[in-house]
Amino acid sequence: MLILTAFCAVLIACLTGLFDKLSNFAFADRFNTKSEYEIIMEHPQPLYLLESRFEKEANGVWGELSGEEKYAYSDEFYWLDKLDLSPAFQTSSLDNALGISDSGNVTVNIKNGGKPLYTYGMTAAENAFSDPKIIGGSFENTKSYYRLAVSEGYLTKPFGTSDTLRTYKPADYLAAEKGYRDYVYSTCLDISAEDKQLAANHFDMQDSQGKLRSDMLSFFVSDTVLDRSKTYGGESSFADMLEVTCRGGEEDFAAAAVKIFRAKGVPARLCRGYFITSDMTKGLTDNSALTVTSKQLHYWAEYYKDGIGWQPFEVCPDYVGMIKTDDSSVKAKPTNQGGEALAPEDEDKPREEIFEENKTKPAEKSYAVYIVIGAVMLILCLIVAIIALVRKRRFAALPDSKKVEKLFFAGRKKLCGKYFSDHMPRELSESIKKTFGADMAKIFAECEKIYEKARFSRLEITKEEMAVVKNFADQAKKAKKLKGQEGAEK
Repeated sequence: MLILTAFCAVLIACLTGLFDKLSNFAFADRFNTKSEYEIIMEHPQPLYLLESRFEKEANGVWGELSGEEKYAYSDEFYWLDKLDLSPAFQTSSLDNALGISDSGNVTVNIKNGGKPLYTYGMTAAENAFSDPKIIGGSFENTKSYYRLAVSEGYLTKPFGTSDTLRTYKPADYLAAEKGYRDYVYSTCLDISAEDKQLAANHFDMQDSQGKLRSDMLSFFVSDTVLDRSKTYGGESSFADMLEVTCRGGEEDFAAAAVKIFRAKGVPARLCRGYFITSDMTKGLTDNSALTVTSKQLHYWAEYYKDGIGWQPFEVCPDYVGMIKTDDSSVKAKPTNQGGEALAPEDEDKPREEIFEENKTKPAEKSYAVYIVIGAVMLILCLIVAIIALVRKRRFAALPDSKKVEKLFFAGRKKLCGKYFSDHMPRELSESIKKTFGADMAKIFAECEKIYEKARFSRLEITKEEMAVVKNFADQAKKAKKLKGQEGAEK
């Protein structure tokens, strides 16, 4: 039984560890410093590869909303969040609602790296300094941002709101967008009172969103220092960026932008992924392959624009100029500008499977300790089993007289303890009778005679006599155990 228990413990530990490894491989965040992705673009241009979105911060650590948290709000909004209502997705739907067509689709094929990352390109409205015409209460016939292309397959998700967004009726689109907008406002506006006041100390929260974006870009480009070797500052990051050192890494910059937006009452979230710059696409011909590695790891902010959707907002000084703006007052370091936005790509999956992907995952565990403990237990059990087997074989090789002696001594030890040499047989019998009952005393007396026969005569021990002695040893063991249990209960 001990061997079986130890074996099961080791097996469970090994299988649990293997399952976690497989789960991590299938569902874990794909942000990996060893990842490599091969990108093939019909027309090479700057591109974000979005890998993770972080909506909440706790104790200086940004994290994702779990699938359960999204489902708790609404099945429909969970799916909209998975589809992301990205600039490419929403504005393409908006094009349909306005009757605007755009045939300039750009395709992106991610070949290596397993499941494709969610892809989208940089948008013109992202860093606009003047207030754009926001599609909200009514539609305009013109848009203040560039048209975005999206593949037809991406719009055919068979879930109600997605189909509603494909409608050509503006009212239906607005109704669907408002539902998702309410969800975004409920999940992406959290900010501490201290951080909100800190942002208000440095930026005018009474001005328009466009002015705020302009001030933010001016601050990050002119008044801060980007140090990519610096790790995220945690809870002190925001204060360091605005008041102390004005220095930080990419995550510090992006997280600061998210908090400034939230202080203004604009939903925002932190994004992490890969960034293909204009320099990387120089010299590439159409449909040529480009390898993306950990060198392109990047953080940026996204804010939600009512009626339009999530817009990326780049604040790293050397990347700001890659995104077109309608104001040239802020001079970024590079002069290259991004091209058209790209269509997101995502593979069709059952909703349940994607829900499993978005479940909160525990921190990575190491099962090495459990496996070692299980292995030690198994080895100890094997040693005990081997010792018992050796003793059993040695006992079987003994003559019957010696077997009787050993069995009798073992039973007598259980009943009388180790120290019984001073007792006479009659005294032992009386002691056993008093402690364990008359039946046990009778069996003891019978075995005493068989023991004397085995020790002092040359007569053979019969099978019946051997059975009596074995029975005595077994009964003595059981009686001792039962007596111990009764004592424990008292």
